[in-house]
Amino acid sequence: MSVLRYSGFVAESCARDPALLDSLAADELNRPRAAGEVQELATALADSLTDEAEFMDGLRRLRRRELVRIAWRDLGDVAPLAEVLAELSGLADAAIAASLAFATRSLKPRYGTPRSESGEAQELVVLGMGKLGGRELNFSSDVDLLFVYESPAAVDPLEHNHAVAR
Repeated sequence: MSVLRYSGFVAESCARDPALLDSLAADELNRPRAAGEVQELATALADSLTDEAEFMDGLRRLRRRELVRIAWRDLGDVAPLAEVLAELSGLADAAIAASLAFATRSLKPRYGTPRSESGEAQELVVLGMGKLGGRELNFSSDVDLLFVYESPAAVDPLEHNHAVAR
C-alpha cells in the first residue's frame, strides 16, 4: 500500500470510492490492458448513453479508474515507463474517440451531416499532437488536438432546416 503514500490522487480516489481497488482485480493491476480494451469500455459508454451529463460522468469515472490502475502499476514498479506512457496515451485516445462518437450521434439529428462542397458526407478527423501524437503522454500532460475535415464542410441545409424549429 505504499502507492497510497506516493500518490495523493490514488489515495483520494480510493477514499472517494472505497470499492475502487477491489473492483480492479489483481490481474488488472498486474498486467497492461490488451490492445483495444480501454477503447471497448469507452465505446460501450458512448453507445449505451444518450444523456450528455451521464456520458460525461461515466467517462470521468472510467478515466479515474484507469488513472488509478495505471498509477498503481507505475508506482508499484509493475510497469516500465514506456508501457505507462502507452497506456496513458491509449486512455486519452479512447476518451477522445468515444467523445467524438457521442457528439456526432448527438449533433447529427440537430445540425445535419457535414458535407464537402461537392456534397459528399465528411467525418470530423481528430489529430493528436505533441506528446499524445508521439504516444508519450504522461500524468501531467495536456492534450493538444486538431479538428479537421478533408475539405471545407457545411451541414446539409435540408437536414438543418428540417431539424431546427423556426
